[in-house]
Amino acid sequence: MSIDKLARSKILKLPTINAPEASEEMIRLNANESPRSLWENNESLDLNRYPSVRPTKLFQHMAKFYNVDPDNVLAIRGSTEGIDIIIRTFCEPTKDNIISSSPTFDMYQFFSEIHSVDPIDVPLKYDDNFQLEIDEVFDAINDRTKVIFITTPNNPTATLVPYDNIMKLVENQKNKSIIVVDEAYIEFSNSPSMINQINNFENLVIMRTLSKAFALAGARCGALIGSQRIIELLKKVVMPFTFSTVISQKIIQILSSNYREKTENHIQQTINERERVISTLNQLENVEKIWPSSANFFLVRFKDTTPIYNAFKENHILVRAFQDEPELKNCARITIGTHDENNILLEAIKHS
Repeated sequence: MSIDKLARSKILKLPTINAPEASEEMIRLNANESPRSLWENNESLDLNRYPSVRPTKLFQHMAKFYNVDPDNVLAIRGSTEGIDIIIRTFCEPTKDNIISSSPTFDMYQFFSEIHSVDPIDVPLKYDDNFQLEIDEVFDAINDRTKVIFITTPNNPTATLVPYDNIMKLVENQKNKSIIVVDEAYIEFSNSPSMINQINNFENLVIMRTLSKAFALAGARCGALIGSQRIIELLKKVVMPFTFSTVISQKIIQILSSNYREKTENHIQQTINERERVISTLNQLENVEKIWPSSANFFLVRFKDTTPIYNAFKENHILVRAFQDEPELKNCARITIGTHDENNILLEAIKHS
C-alpha cells in the first residue's frame, strides 16, 4: 500500500508550492519587491528580494550533513514546526489520533489539540527508569491511529527506546501508521540512528535538529528525514519562504565548513561533564535519584526542593522544575552547562 493512503485526502489534492530559482542575470519583475536595497551591508544580502520559495541549496547542504539524498530531506524551523507539519499532513481533524508517551515533549499533545486530533498517552514506566513498554503501544493502537511519536533520547527523562523495539513498531505499522522518531538528542547517546531505515519503510520519519549537539538553537533549523514520497507529501503543507535569506545563507555557510568535526569535541565535553556532574550529585544527601542520561541534560529528584530552589534563585540558576506532575514531583531537568557553570550548580546544591 502506498503511503498516500495514510495522508489526508485534501492534502493529496494540494499542489506543491514551488518556484524556479532566480539567477542573478534575470530582471525580477514578478514578485512586487523593491528593485533596490536601501540598507548598506557588506554581506551581499539582497534583503530587498524574497528568499527562495523552497531553499534548495539549504536542503542540499542538510542532506549532505545527514548523509542522505536531497529528496529525503525537508528543512524545518525546529522540531515544533516538524510536528505541526506531520499532524496536518496525515491526521483528519475530529477523527484520527496520535500516540505519544508521557512524560515527554509537550508539543505532540499541543499540536494534536490545536488540530482537533485525539492524543493517546502510553505512559513510560516510572518503576523501570521511564522505559517504554512497546506492547502497551501496540495495545493502544486502533484503526484511527495515524501518527506515533517515539522520542529517543526522551525529553525530560533522557532515556532511550531500544532500536529493536522501534523496528518492531515500524514493521508492525508499515501500512497503517506513520512512525516519527524524534532524535533531537541522539548525538549525546550511544544509540544508532534510525536514518538508515528510511528507504526500507515509507512510513518512517526521523526528526533531527541543529539546536542541541550542533549549538545552533538561535538559527531554528532542523530536518524531517524520510522516503522520497513522504517528503513530497510533507512539502505540500509547508508554507513558502520559510527560511529568511539571512538564516539560510548563514546555515549553508556553517555546514559548508568542517562543522561536524568541530562539534565532536563539544559533544564529548558535554558527555564528560554530564558524567562528572551526575557522579558528584549522587553523593549528596538531598539527592534522592538521578535517572540514567543519554542526552545533554539529566532528570533528578530531590528529597526537599525548597532549599534547592532557594539556592538556585540566589545563584541565578535556571532549571526546568516539575511540581504539578505526580510522577515528577520534586524533579528537575538540568541542562549540562560549561565546566564553570556546572561548578556553580554543584556548589549551590551542596550548600543548600
